[in-house]
Parts: sequence; C-alpha cells; structure tokens
Amino acid sequence: MATDSIFRTIVLKDAQSIEAFVTAVEESARFSKRNPLPKVESHDLTREELIEMFGEPSK
Repeated sequence: MATDSIFRTIVLKDAQSIEAFVTAVEESARFSKRNPLPKVESHDLTREELIEMFGEPSK
C-alpha cells in the first residue's frame, strides 16, 4: 500500500506539521473521484421570500 511507505519515512514531530498533514489528507479525500462532493440544489430567494424568512429590514 502506498500510504504504508509514507508513514514509515515521514516523522511528524510538531503540532503544526501534524495539523497541516491531516488537513491535506482530509482535503484530498474531499476531492477524490471515489468520494465525490454531494450535489446541492439551490435557488435565489426573492425579496418577498427574504422578508418572510427574516422580517422587514430595519433602517
């Protein structure tokens, strides 16, 4: 396994390096072809829908 050799040769000793490594692994997993991002449908709200949701704007 490819990651097995990485963990044998890389030693992370400080918290900043560990955090950067974990973040990089998480980001690469998010954009993996095997793990695609979920598609979310959305639409623009009208002024009336915004007022209904949040109330009248104040000055």
